[in-house]
Amino acid sequence: MKTTKQNSLSRCPLLHRSRLVSGLCVIMLVVAAQASTFTIDFNDIPNGTPLSQFSSFAFGGVLTLQGQEYEQWGYSPPTFPEYSSRTVAAGVFNGGQLQTILTFEPSQYPGIDLRSVFYGTTLTGTFLSGQVISLTFDSSGAPWHSYSCYGVDQNGVPFTSYGFVGLPNPGNNGQGSGTTVITAPTGGYLTGFDVDNSDQNPNWATLSLDNITVTVIPESAGLWALLTLALAGLILRNKRAVPRVSKPVL
Repeated sequence: MKTTKQNSLSRCPLLHRSRLVSGLCVIMLVVAAQASTFTIDFNDIPNGTPLSQFSSFAFGGVLTLQGQEYEQWGYSPPTFPEYSSRTVAAGVFNGGQLQTILTFEPSQYPGIDLRSVFYGTTLTGTFLSGQVISLTFDSSGAPWHSYSCYGVDQNGVPFTSYGFVGLPNPGNNGQGSGTTVITAPTGGYLTGFDVDNSDQNPNWATLSLDNITVTVIPESAGLWALLTLALAGLILRNKRAVPRVSKPVL
C-alpha cells in the first residue's frame, strides 16, 4: 500500500477558507470605499430660468444651491434709521452658468446717499448626502471675489476655510475669474461652500458659477465594511464549530 504525502495546507481546509474570507473582505472593503467623481453643469437648463425654481432640487443628488442679493445704503442728511438694507433671493441660469443679477434701484428710495450704497451677491452650496472629500468649481466676478468652504475634520470638529479668486496683479484690477480647488483634510469631509462678491460699484458685485466637480465617498461604505466583517466572522465561526476529518490517501 502506497501512501501519498500531502501538503500540510491541504489537510487544513479551514486555513484555505480563512484566506478566502480575508481576500473577500479586502475586495469588498475596497469596492465599498471607492470614491466617485462627477461634474455638475447647467447646460440643459433654459436661459432665464430662476434659481428659485430649483430651491429644493439636489444637483447630482448631493448638492442644493441658493442665491442672495443684498444691499445697504445710507441717507443724506442722516435720518433714523441712518442705514437700511435688504436681502432677496437671487440667481438665474444663462449660457450654461448660474449667475447673479442686481435688481436694486436707488432711485426708489428718496433721500438716499449714493456714496454710501453697498452691493453684494452670494451663491451658496450645501452638500446633502455622502461624504464630499474634494470640490472644484469655476467662478467669475469682477474685479475679484471671495469664497468660503465648510466641513468637518477627522476629529469631528467643524472647520471653515476661505480664499480669493482673481486677486489684483500689477497692471490690472483683478482677473475676475478662476478655478477653485478645495480638498478636505484626511479623514474629514466638506459640508458646503459659498462664493461672494460685493462692492460699491454694482458692476463689480455680480457672480457666475459653473462646472462644479465633487468627489464623494458614499455613506454606505462604512455600513458595507461592518457587514463584511460580520459575515467573515460568522463564516469562520461556523467552520470551526463543524471540523472535518481528512481521510488518508491510499
